[in-house]
Amino acid sequence: EFLGQTIKHVVMHEVGHSLGLRHNFKASTMLTADQLNDTSITRVKGLVGSVMDYSPINIAPKGKKQGDFYSTTIGPYDYWAIEYAYAPIMGDEATELKKIAARAPEHDLVFATDEDSFLNDDPYVNRWDLGSDPCEFGKARISLASDLLKDLDSRVVKDGESWARTRRAFAILLDQWGDGATLASQYIGGQSVSRDHKADKGAHDPIIPVAGAKQRECLKFLSDSILSDAAFQFSPALLRRLGAERWMHWGADGFYGSDVDISLFERILAIQKIVLGHCLSPATLARLENQQLQSD
Repeated sequence: EFLGQTIKHVVMHEVGHSLGLRHNFKASTMLTADQLNDTSITRVKGLVGSVMDYSPINIAPKGKKQGDFYSTTIGPYDYWAIEYAYAPIMGDEATELKKIAARAPEHDLVFATDEDSFLNDDPYVNRWDLGSDPCEFGKARISLASDLLKDLDSRVVKDGESWARTRRAFAILLDQWGDGATLASQYIGGQSVSRDHKADKGAHDPIIPVAGAKQRECLKFLSDSILSDAAFQFSPALLRRLGAERWMHWGADGFYGSDVDISLFERILAIQKIVLGHCLSPATLARLENQQLQSD
């Protein structure tokens, strides 16, 4: 079932490109975290508003029933975009197309593409996030990684196998802190951007600063879970078992430019630099000053 949903999602995405659709990296914010594993919702309109997003695997929190791993149907945005591009028009084309386009402010039709992902400092425009609150998604993945790390060495390596598999798994789980740091940092001085037009029903302002309370919540998370040594506590036995493959062949994991041991301090510092680099950048500090003037 997992593989079938994975393949179907990729095929839907690429066919979307064939039909002229661009990426939509804000579509992943359509559902709340509580809705993501409710198949009565996801089987109707998908996990994301558009299959043109880059979607991660949907993993249910511990104790919650697993829903769909990926969207099993195209989303509301996809139907809307295809309608605009391909619906037979009766009457004046410009007028009829304007009626379709006027639905842009609807929640399920939210759109942001490649340029938005690096130009607008919008914390809701990301690749590989899921749910209406990317910061909460980052927290959940870090929590999952922390839980898996507790018995990682017994979980991923069978008797008679190389410890190198543990090293690969450790790196994947540590990356969750890096992803969480990126997703949460973007809320600091963040702003939600919109292409809605004036007088569209429910239109948003082009720029809406992230609420101060949300920025402070994310900053506290970064302080407690990324910038604190308490967030990175690993078993000494696990760290001794992060062995590397030492075979020089195509596909060898970590042979080139990699020491046998892992410098944990350097890896954690790289994660913490994500936070410091964003929060202390001149552009972020300038936006914070501007947001004082933009906020009611």
